[in-house]
Formats: sequence, structure tokens, C-alpha cells
Amino acid sequence: MTQLCENPIGPLQVRNTILNDTFTNEFFETLDEVKVEPGFFKCSFLGQNIKNCEDAFTPVFTDEGICYSFNILDRGHIFNELVYHYENYHKVDKDTMSWNMEQGYLDNSNIMTYPWRALLSGASNGFTVYLLVDKENIDFMCKQIQGYKVVLHSPVRIPRLNQEYFRIPLDHAVVASVHPVVITTSQEVKTFDVAKRNCYFPSERKLKYFRSYSQQNCQFECLTNITLESCGCVSFFMPRENSTKICGLGKYKCIKEAERALMLEELNKFRDSVKVEFVCLPLCTDLSYNMETSHTKWDWKKLVGLMVKSENLDDYATHASSLTVYFRVNHFISSERHELYALSDFMANFGGLLGIEGARTVKESTCRRWFAKFLNGEEGLKDKKESFGTKEPIFYRCGIELLGQRCLEVVDNNAEYLV
Repeated sequence: MTQLCENPIGPLQVRNTILNDTFTNEFFETLDEVKVEPGFFKCSFLGQNIKNCEDAFTPVFTDEGICYSFNILDRGHIFNELVYHYENYHKVDKDTMSWNMEQGYLDNSNIMTYPWRALLSGASNGFTVYLLVDKENIDFMCKQIQGYKVVLHSPVRIPRLNQEYFRIPLDHAVVASVHPVVITTSQEVKTFDVAKRNCYFPSERKLKYFRSYSQQNCQFECLTNITLESCGCVSFFMPRENSTKICGLGKYKCIKEAERALMLEELNKFRDSVKVEFVCLPLCTDLSYNMETSHTKWDWKKLVGLMVKSENLDDYATHASSLTVYFRVNHFISSERHELYALSDFMANFGGLLGIEGARTVKESTCRRWFAKFLNGEEGLKDKKESFGTKEPIFYRCGIELLGQRCLEVVDNNAEYLV
């Protein structure tokens, strides 16, 4: 279990300590036996209490050990068939075929379907869970900061709590206000080359371990592949085939070097402009969440003391915390990628420019002919010169070298000279 600690240097430096390079699938049996119970005391959704709170959560293996996910899709809809799974972990008994990333909920889906919909906004309609943890299960040598890690993710994504999370401190009440960010892409853009639009549709790129493409799945698979190639094994939370070995503490340094190698490789890809098929581009249709959190210290022991009328609260060797997650508004505006100028737009703009230039050409030629007539005396130029006296006629000052609109404007502004 030392692999789950922030800095497992101690066991690695102990002399005469045998560190296993790899483990078999029996590792999961040990992990299942020593896991801490989730401690879900009470939870509610859409203002209704959930009878059995543990049934609302699905246990999954993550880089932080065994975590519990609410509203995640079944493993059969996320991973390909070759991926090994241990017993009922990441197993969802509910029907998860009524939702997908590109289309959302299908038209024939029921109101109360899975993944569960957030039908209304506001804290009273959100999801609330009360968490309990025994003090004996807290290990400051393994984790310096105690509490819970929470990550908001789409139902098709595997949570990576070492990369993105927010904390629920012990004996605190946390409230998270969520605003979804949805990016879609028009079908017209799908005809463009991937290198130009810089995104993938889920069906455009196939992955070995995952059924559908996403940037996170692609990066996770790249990390798995480079770890397997470098160390001959993978971490316990990575997708793998049944024959692939699990890395032990003896491979700890190799795993960290593989992670660093992947980061450097990604930087080199962008620097050297590697072909897009070797780069994990974002999804053309994606869902993420912007979130604001607030928290306050929760003196829950006073409440318990009033309820049970006990003065010795030290008997409760427990920490309690609560989390409320809700959507800020009922509606949100999605963003769509689309082509800036379609062929029809280009032709319309091009035709408009031709129309303007055509009209200007007509004005120019009219102005030129009008001046030519005056200069050639065809309009009684001599008589008009005599009537002007010492005044210089405006068409001399304008001149035929001035073209189009400027010439006509000068003539119009000085019409008294031309009568």
C-alpha cells in the first residue's frame, strides 16, 4: 500500500528489505481486504433522500487507491473487452445506454434515467453527502494533508485525483457551485483535416484500451504504453490485459521516470510539430465544469451532544464532513466550433465586392466623360468660361485625374460654379 503514499522513500531506503518488482492479480484481493469503508452516513439528490447511500456510488481503482464515483458509466461502456477488471469494481448494474458524449440523452430516454439528470438548479436540488472517517484510519506518515479529494468529471472519464481535485477538510462543510462548459462542433467542420481543426470526433480515432476517444483517455493510454515499454509492467490503476504484470515498489523509480519521459515527449511533439496522429488532441464535442467552492468549519459534535445528551464527546473517535454539489443555473449556453467562411459566404462577399467595384467604375466613367465634354467644348465651355469671369471653374480644379466618388463630391459641393 506504500505506492499510494505521497513519498514512499522510507521503505525504499530500508536495508535488507525485499521489494517486489511485480505483482499478480492477487494484489487486488489484498487491496480489497484492507480498504477503508467509504463511511457514507447520509446522502440526498434532488431534495430526496437516497435509501442506501452506498448503492449510489461505484468503487473504481484510481491513482489514489479505491475511490467511489457517483454517476459514472459502466466499465463495459468505457473500456474495450481486452481490459482486465477485478470482480465487481467499476460495475454499474443500471442501464447506461441512454446517454453519450456527442448526443447527450437520447430522445426516448426517461426523465429518471442513468446517468441521473440534474433537473433543477439550486443547492436544495443538488447532491449532498455526509462522510464519516474513523481517527484510527488516518495516517499522517502517508498523507500529510488529511481529508477527502473530489473531482468533477464527465461520466465517460476515468478520474485522475493526482492531477485534478478539490479538497474536503475534516470536520468541514463544503459547497460547490457548478457551471457546465459544453463545446460542440458543426458537422461541416468534420470535413476539414484534423490538423486544421485541431480536435477529434470520438469515432475518428481508435484507442487500444478505451471504447471512445477523449484527450484524457488518450493521455492515460500513452502513459500506460510508455510505462509498460520502460518497466515491463504497469501501475495497478492503469488499464491492462490479464497477462500484463502489475508494478511493485521495486519499479517505483521506473514508473516515475516513465511519467517524466511522457511529459518531455509531449513537449517535444509540439516543439517539433509531430504528425497529429501522435498527439492527444481535445474532443470536438466535450463537457467540462467550472466550479466555485466555499467551506466552513462544522462543529458537528455539539449537535450530537444535544441529540444524545452526552457530555463526553471524546467517545466519538470520528471525523465528519459534508459536501453539497449543485448547478448554478437551469440553463447554460454552449459554444460551437464552425467554419468562419463557408463557400456560400465567400461567394456572397465576393459578389458584393464585384457589385461595389462595378458601381464605382460606372461613376468613374461618367465623371470622365462629363469632364471630357467640357474640356472639348461640347457643352458650351467658352460661354461658361465667360460667365465665370475671374473665377476658376470647379471642373478645372477637380481635373479628370481625380477619379470616381471624390470627383463627383467636389462637383456637387460647388454646383453654383457649374450653372
